[in-house]
Amino acid sequence: MKHIYTLFVLSIICGSTFAQNFSVSATDTTFYGEIDDSDFAAKFILYNDSTDAFPMTWEVESEAMQEGWDYSICDPTECHPIGATTSVFNLPTTATNRIMNIHYFPNEIYGESTVEVKIWENAYPDDFVILQWTGVVSSSVGLNNEALIHTMSAYAQNQAVNVQYSLATEADNIQFVLYDLTGKIIDQKQIIDTDGTTSLGANLESGIYVYSLLIDGKQVVSKKIAL
Repeated sequence: MKHIYTLFVLSIICGSTFAQNFSVSATDTTFYGEIDDSDFAAKFILYNDSTDAFPMTWEVESEAMQEGWDYSICDPTECHPIGATTSVFNLPTTATNRIMNIHYFPNEIYGESTVEVKIWENAYPDDFVILQWTGVVSSSVGLNNEALIHTMSAYAQNQAVNVQYSLATEADNIQFVLYDLTGKIIDQKQIIDTDGTTSLGANLESGIYVYSLLIDGKQVVSKKIAL
């Protein structure tokens, strides 16, 4: 197995000038999958800072992949197949369809992978943003990372997601966030106690959801639940 030692950081690196009409909001720094996940994903949100839609391009800048893993990227237009490394899409002005995901497919292999994607407005190719995603599937044996010191599980009840948790942290800003598979935030709760249960969502439709633990704005653990 190839070992990759990478800081678990989602970085945003901009080009030298600032003519572009978009901005990026992303609080994910690390996202975790489990060994039996068929895939696990993280998102960022693009903001259109103008009054018109406009074309943008993304391309894979670099990748450091765990041997045996695959990945695919979903932009606001479509989810691309494994192996796609670039595409053009229109960034709308509406609040929907501005989400971009990366999906890692660990294929039942422990490890970690990092992919950097360069994204820019077509009218200003020199004003780019590079986003870096690191995905991790960790064995509990011999590893030391923040996700392993927190425990959480969820169950569905009355079309809501109930999260039971026990957290080892003294942080003031602790949140649970519920997403659908497009990355849209369905619900979020600030919590005070480090042990307990919280309910997310109401009258949810049947489907698969992702619930995440955020500590001081950093996504520490993400898991899936089916309703």
